[in-house]
Amino acid sequence: MKQILHIFIKDIRRFWPEILISLATLAILMYSAHHWLMPHRLLPDSFGPWNHDWENLENSNRQRTAMLSALVPIAWWLLIARVIHAESPVGDRQFWLTRPYSWKSLLAAKLLFLVAFLYLPLVAAQSALLISVKLNPLASIPGMLFNLAFVTAILVLPVVAIATVTSSLVSMALTILGIALGIGALASAFSDARILTGFLSPNSLSMPVGDHLNFAFLVIAFCGIVIVLQYALRRAWLSRVVLFGTPVALAILSVAVPNLLYAAHLWVRSNGNPDMAAINHTYPPTAAGATAPFQLAYGLDEHHQTQVHRGANIQTGPTVQIDIPLALSGMAEGTAVNYDQILVKFEAADGSRWSATMPNMVYPSLILANSHERSAHFDMPLAEYDKLKSMPSAVTITLLLTELKGTKNTRIPTPIDDAEVPNFGACVPAGASLYCRTAFRPPQFTVTTPEWAEAPCNVRTARFVQRGWLDWVGNFSVEPAEFGIVPAHTSRISMLQYDHYKDQPEDTVWKDRLCSGKSVTLTQYRVVGRTQVSLNLPNFQLPALPEVKK
Repeated sequence: MKQILHIFIKDIRRFWPEILISLATLAILMYSAHHWLMPHRLLPDSFGPWNHDWENLENSNRQRTAMLSALVPIAWWLLIARVIHAESPVGDRQFWLTRPYSWKSLLAAKLLFLVAFLYLPLVAAQSALLISVKLNPLASIPGMLFNLAFVTAILVLPVVAIATVTSSLVSMALTILGIALGIGALASAFSDARILTGFLSPNSLSMPVGDHLNFAFLVIAFCGIVIVLQYALRRAWLSRVVLFGTPVALAILSVAVPNLLYAAHLWVRSNGNPDMAAINHTYPPTAAGATAPFQLAYGLDEHHQTQVHRGANIQTGPTVQIDIPLALSGMAEGTAVNYDQILVKFEAADGSRWSATMPNMVYPSLILANSHERSAHFDMPLAEYDKLKSMPSAVTITLLLTELKGTKNTRIPTPIDDAEVPNFGACVPAGASLYCRTAFRPPQFTVTTPEWAEAPCNVRTARFVQRGWLDWVGNFSVEPAEFGIVPAHTSRISMLQYDHYKDQPEDTVWKDRLCSGKSVTLTQYRVVGRTQVSLNLPNFQLPALPEVKK
């Protein structure tokens, strides 16, 4: 222990400039992140429902924070390289070999140095930032540990392993650059191969939490073995083969081969249409003879008609935008579905066929239990439309759905003044929105429902809301944290259609507003499954395009 402390103190005296650079970079990042997370604090006088200064300030701070987030790992890597290379385990002529240093003591001293000047400052800075933005770090311990595991597996331990098998900062930097380029090339190759074989299913769920943790622990264990192997044996060639050869071999065995076998399985199973087999694998259709969980119907009535409009596509040329009204039923109270993707197939009487897959949604397209209407929107090339419009067609519409179930309901009374929201985070009115902060990850997928004020209320205490307006934040992941150094995320819940009201006198009285004393309910949802539901329209007639006004 005495020898470990001797090496540890010696490294502090020698590398205090690098330590200060690392700590200063981390402190500046957290200071910038605080202003990104709390932009309204800089606008106490002008911060109001129609003020956009806070949004411009937030964007500016966000960009600065992103740039600093890239500098912190660089400062860490410099510190790691300097400390490891001070007594490099590469070669047999290092000065430390002539000293009475045990390799175990040397390795323990280096790890103690990283704990003291990398991990402890990171935990302290993250905790201080969470407290400063009114989030409780003690309630976020699982997220903090999850985040630290990924920081270790991605940013720290691989670099320590590379430093142990290189002899200088230049060789280490070139090695990291080469690895980054190789990973990018492999990722691109595998991605292209999966797309070509139809392996990737649409809007696929993220890797389960257990798989992510297994990945992090596998990387930590593997890099730990390489580090101990090099310090114990000091055979750089062997450690380099293990460090760089093993991941490549595992990638080929665990990724390429199963993917090719699975793609071949899909091809045989689907008679040459692997895309549908992959979709059916991710969104299982209802078994024959079983009752479908949802029913899809053609929602045609006096208020909803199939609409067609002229459009254009840069790649395919003139198109026709088609909206077919649908009605989805069968959802129980407290449940919802997310409308992930749509498959459309036309088969005309003369044998003409056309099919399309609607691209994945960028934002969720939610259908609540009390709002069943949904439009099937897709683009058809004008040439195909001209062939199909003159005759009835058999149309099959398939919706790919993610099933959701409400888990928590949190009621926020108004007015709210930058306070913690139980089971969610901390929120503050921000211009036309509620501006919310959550620890270590975006919130679980959450739908907001305002409580409407039917009677007029004073304009100075109201936040105008358009009737029927609905917003949601978060994602479907259940992981306690996302990878990153900044421990907080921001979400904006739109609560105000202010463009309709901004030019009105201040004493104007409006109805349908979120008045003081009313509330907003936040309902969190979790994924419970996936399915697909289809609708067959045997004699569907496309309507004519509206006349172009001259």
